[in-house]
Amino acid sequence: SKVSEFIDPLKSTDSVMINGVNINLLTATDSVVINRLPVVYNASATLSSNEVTINYYLNDANNDTCGVKVLYYLSGSTQGLPLSPTRYSSKIGELNTIKAAADIVGASNITHFKIVPYDGKIEGYSLTVTLVK
Repeated sequence: SKVSEFIDPLKSTDSVMINGVNINLLTATDSVVINRLPVVYNASATLSSNEVTINYYLNDANNDTCGVKVLYYLSGSTQGLPLSPTRYSSKIGELNTIKAAADIVGASNITHFKIVPYDGKIEGYSLTVTLVK
């Protein structure tokens, strides 16, 4: 049977413990599935008169088909609101852009956008960018 183990892509390792067994990643066979979490990086958010533009890059060491969801937090709010649609497809290693209507920001002077990657199996390392009016 296959076992999935989620490895932190920011840590370098030659082996991993799975169900009490030390697996050497340099000699592991294809019966061991190692899923490295997707990562969002180099993100930014800008505001023009009629839209918010969110740019980001995404990496997935397994080259899985990935998408992201974006939550936004208005000034003083701890409750994230999902941008619609709730999932956006993303290209690995390329600039990705999401545009949203500027009215989501409303009167808020500061808006945080949390970009959460997903590889079809698990959410990865998110990144939050801040937009200041």
